[in-house]
Amino acid sequence: MKKSSYLLVVLALIIAVTGMWFYSDGQILKRKTRALLEGFTVDKSQATTGKSYAETLRASLDEEVELQYPSMIEGMPALPAVTMKRSQLISAYKGMVFTLNKVELSNIKILSVHIDGDHATVVVTFSAEVDDMPDRLISFKLELGYLKKPKNGWRVKRMVWKLEVNDE
Repeated sequence: MKKSSYLLVVLALIIAVTGMWFYSDGQILKRKTRALLEGFTVDKSQATTGKSYAETLRASLDEEVELQYPSMIEGMPALPAVTMKRSQLISAYKGMVFTLNKVELSNIKILSVHIDGDHATVVVTFSAEVDDMPDRLISFKLELGYLKKPKNGWRVKRMVWKLEVNDE
C-alpha cells in the first residue's frame, strides 16, 4: 500500500472512533443535560424566552416525571416526592417565565453519568441567580434519572433537587 492509503485508513479510523464517542450514550446524556439547564435561563428582554425552551422540555421529559425537591424555607424538611405530567411541567415553566424577569444559571458542572441498560443517572451542580432575590446565589445539586425509549431516545423520568443557599 502507498503512504497515502495508510493515511486515509488512519484518518477514517480517527473519524469512526470520534463518531462512536460523540454518539455514545454518555456523551448524548451530557449534551441533553447541559441543553436542559442552559435553556432554563430566563431573560424577558429576549422575545423568544420560554417558547423555544418549552419545545426543549417537551423533547427532553418523559410523559410523567417524578420530582423530589427540598423545602425553600430553611430548617423545614424536604417536601414529599410528586409525579407530574410533562404538560404540567411545561406550564409551570411558562408561568415562571411570565412571573420572573430574569433567571441566570452558571457554573454548570456534570459530576457523573451512570448508565445501566435503558436507565441512566446524571448528577450535575449549578448556581442560579434570580432577579427577585438580589445578592443571593442559590446552588443546586440535581440528579436526573433518564429512561431510554425505543423511539424517543433518552427522556428525563426523575428529578431530585438538593439546595444550598449561599448569601454572598
